[in-house]
Amino acid sequence: MNGCPYCGHDEFRIEISLSGGAAADAGITCGKCGRKLTREQIMPAEPPAPPPPPPPAVAAALREPVPERERSDVLLSMATPDIYRRNPFRVTGLNVTASQREMARQADKLKMFERLGTAPTSSASGLPLDPPPDTETIREAMQRLQDPEKRLVDEIFWIWPLPGGSDEALDSFNSGDAKKAEDLWRREDDGPNRDVARHNLAVLHHARLVESDSASERDWKEVLDHWRTLITQEALWSRLTIRTREIDDPRLTTGTVRRLRLTLPLALLSFNARLAAEAAERGDFDRAKRHRDIVLASGFDQETIDEALSMSVASLRERLQTLCNAAGAESDAEPARGHKIAKKLLEQTLPLRLAIMAVLPSDNPTRIGALDEVALKALGCEIIFGNKTEQWQPCAELLPKVLEIAVSESARTRIQREVDAVKTNNELSKCWFCGVGKARSEHAAEVKMYGNVQHTQTWEGTRTTWNHGAIPVPRCEACKSRHLSAADKAMSTGCLGSLLGVGSCIGMVNVDALSNTPLPGVVGITIITVSIVAGLVWKRAALAGVKGEGAAKKHSSVLAKKKEGWVIGEYGQ
Repeated sequence: MNGCPYCGHDEFRIEISLSGGAAADAGITCGKCGRKLTREQIMPAEPPAPPPPPPPAVAAALREPVPERERSDVLLSMATPDIYRRNPFRVTGLNVTASQREMARQADKLKMFERLGTAPTSSASGLPLDPPPDTETIREAMQRLQDPEKRLVDEIFWIWPLPGGSDEALDSFNSGDAKKAEDLWRREDDGPNRDVARHNLAVLHHARLVESDSASERDWKEVLDHWRTLITQEALWSRLTIRTREIDDPRLTTGTVRRLRLTLPLALLSFNARLAAEAAERGDFDRAKRHRDIVLASGFDQETIDEALSMSVASLRERLQTLCNAAGAESDAEPARGHKIAKKLLEQTLPLRLAIMAVLPSDNPTRIGALDEVALKALGCEIIFGNKTEQWQPCAELLPKVLEIAVSESARTRIQREVDAVKTNNELSKCWFCGVGKARSEHAAEVKMYGNVQHTQTWEGTRTTWNHGAIPVPRCEACKSRHLSAADKAMSTGCLGSLLGVGSCIGMVNVDALSNTPLPGVVGITIITVSIVAGLVWKRAALAGVKGEGAAKKHSSVLAKKKEGWVIGEYGQ
């Protein structure tokens, strides 16, 4: 025979009635707590045969994350740091087993206080609220108790009465003596009520930590260890199953308890994860890291840890996506502003990115996805801007910063490829000679080169082949004009000087024919030399501030070809 499912007592009173001369059980009552029981509740069931060990594939599946359809959305939505402050049993002073009649009586008291225009009296408690709840808060709490699943969740996170008659521990707690209640619960550790006592100790300590700013990581670890042990014990879930029957609401089923059981580990870690996210959003990264580390060291399975942390930054992630989507739409509408839009995106997302990075470990998929999304969206804005305006210099300055944000190998590879392309585009779009003007292909200077010279022996002799081409060097229209002008002036000066020199020599030869002196030649050479020097000076003056056309041989594309073995010029010259 089993003990009483409420108090564990194993003595019962059985009432016998006579029907048609035959004796029959009329009712079974616990000898300690006096509760009415059914035969099924106290008679032991045949123990089922132990199931065979699951195959490896099934065992692995049991460790998979809980599917969303098997989760309690109510529990997850309520698992916030204020769950204890908003707990209706704490707010109203009602016990978790309060009946509809007791709740109605409490509602009548509330109406009376409203009619009198006075504040409701504060219920003494081992966890008093400061400030005490006002009339509106109590009304909201009473309304919350009308939802059976929310009530069941609130029962999980509040003090349970010990089975039986009087409950000295609960009375002490309700009167404000939490220390005495805690001592009494600790004494039950080896008694029949140990499961309820352990639950109450977990709730008491957990509530204190959630509302404390100075709780240590060690304190948190002890509480989470305590909860983790409770979750694995059937007594907790048997108690909740019984409560669903007692509440007697068709909205509560055995599936409700099953979903609560599957979701509770994730909900428990959500407290610290959300505290970490809230601290990170305020810029308190030390506190955020402390709560993140508490989750990581909680002892729960890795899938639950990762999901709890990822869920805590869901709102940050959504805001990040909103900013990225807005930047993309704005850039598509105004391509010429793409660079400014990309810069603004990096500035606006910086606080969100720092908060996400403070909460999520470096290998968390949500963190990687969030950072990659910002980097790739900024990249897209820069590409649109560059293609529209051909102003690659701003892109070349911003994209290395974008590359620093990206995390995944695929995103970094893509961005690096664009960084290299932008660098090339930037070099080709800027005049090599002045460094300022916008280069155009029709104004490019060309450097003729050849390479890959091959000598092949044939029956006719040696056959030589080679590749050749002209390397375009970026040049703007102004520099091209100055190069042409300088060349023309140098040539004109040189030609004029040569003519003058030759003319001078001819004239002086006639005069000095009989003197037999070298004066005509000296004068002619001097004039020619002075003319050439003057032409060079004039050319240099014409090119003031820009490189000469010969500097094209030092351009990076020409030097790259030289490294490949190519030679400037044409083969054979």
